[in-house]
Amino acid sequence: MGKLIIDTDCGLDDANAILLALSHPDTQVLAITMVDGNTCLDNVVQNVLRVLRAAGRQDIPIYRGSACSMLNLPRKCASDYHGEDGLGDFPDHEPVSTEQLQQEHAVWALVRLLREHDDVDLVCLGPLTNLALAIRLEPALGNRIRRLCIMGGNYKGKGNITMTGEFNFYRDPEAAHVVLHDLTDSCQVTMVGWEVCAESMVTFETAEQLMLQGCGPKADFVRSIYANVLRQRLLPGFVFCDELAMACLLWPQVARQTERARFRVELAGHWCRGMAVPDWESLDTGEHQPMVTMVTSVDMTRFLDLMRACLNG
Repeated sequence: MGKLIIDTDCGLDDANAILLALSHPDTQVLAITMVDGNTCLDNVVQNVLRVLRAAGRQDIPIYRGSACSMLNLPRKCASDYHGEDGLGDFPDHEPVSTEQLQQEHAVWALVRLLREHDDVDLVCLGPLTNLALAIRLEPALGNRIRRLCIMGGNYKGKGNITMTGEFNFYRDPEAAHVVLHDLTDSCQVTMVGWEVCAESMVTFETAEQLMLQGCGPKADFVRSIYANVLRQRLLPGFVFCDELAMACLLWPQVARQTERARFRVELAGHWCRGMAVPDWESLDTGEHQPMVTMVTSVDMTRFLDLMRACLNG
């Protein structure tokens, strides 16, 4: 059975991604570490607890992590899409138990868990602050990660928070730089960037039908938290992000096409800060840096089938 750690800034798509991971029959979720991103860290903690309650998985330990970027710069949450609470502003009148919340900081938990367990996969669904700090504390940490899947970055220069910046990388460019620069080639790194998510957009009708078809507590929960998104329709269509990253890691056949390159992250540019820059010809990046497998096309039929099975499970 595979071992998985989930690092999340739990918003709407994170909730789906966590549920998807918990539905995989051959994956043991060792822990969930949390980071500020889609919403503030206090909300992220509550949101993860709500997701695990809906899944009936109060056995998984969760760890509170970084509440700011590596440079402690101000960060704007994504409340326009995810809601003020990060989960669609659907009221939760039932208090959640905090027994799963551990005292250990998420960064130290990552270091410890990766030392204690072999062949661990890690999926990062938010800003990369927790992982970057863990790497700085334990530089050899990458040798302990079997596979790392990152939802974030871009490879065509298309952004969703600035003209060229994808949200998770832009929220902490320095952390993204550390991860993509300091990990060694022994770590298998996959990125599911903004472009492939946007290009795999489905209609709101398709998304609504997917959620309406589900039955049980997980489906009820997902319908409730997505009610405002499906009603407001702020985007041209419905975009899956974190769910796609999770699917590409746990069901590799979902990633239909990929390209490989080493990446830099722009840290200083006025227009391009946070942009992931692929070095297709290996002109600038060092050979010690990890080769990144960038997902460029996904099998949406397969993915939607997985989501459907998850919500009905």
